[in-house]
Amino acid sequence: MDMREQVVRFSQLLQENGLAIDDFELNVDGETFRQISSGEGGTLEVHCRTSGVGIEYDCDGSPSWLDRIAADLAAGKFDKGA
Repeated sequence: MDMREQVVRFSQLLQENGLAIDDFELNVDGETFRQISSGEGGTLEVHCRTSGVGIEYDCDGSPSWLDRIAADLAAGKFDKGA
């Protein structure tokens, strides 16, 4: 699964959890994106605009970060006061 497909899956995870895509940002700068895409790894941030919660995830280019996001969404970690 390439990074483009991973971003699509990220959007699907939000929808599956009843969350609005527009309430979230996936932040990664250009250099880090190139590193992740080439398998070097880097850090990306998922930020919830409504709660203000941002969580950083290590990413090596594989979709494993999506499992961690799914677990955090299920645990309510992006909710205010979580």
